[in-house]
Amino acid sequence: MTVTGNITLAGLFSGSHNITVYANDTYSNMGKSETVSFTITEPFPLVPVVVASVAVIVMVSVGLLVYFKTRKRGGI
Repeated sequence: MTVTGNITLAGLFSGSHNITVYANDTYSNMGKSETVSFTITEPFPLVPVVVASVAVIVMVSVGLLVYFKTRKRGGI
């Protein structure tokens, strides 16, 4: 790909990647950078974990509330 100026590498998948930059000047001289290795990791799925935790807490609370109310009345 030909690039003029800065570029952002978007849409890369999680995992290891390598990048090497080649440059051509107006006199057809070719230059090459060192290869740079980098890793992209997935962010922690915070929203699903919080939603699941709240759902579990609500279900346990409702279950305990029903249990203690029926126990207080002497059973069902």
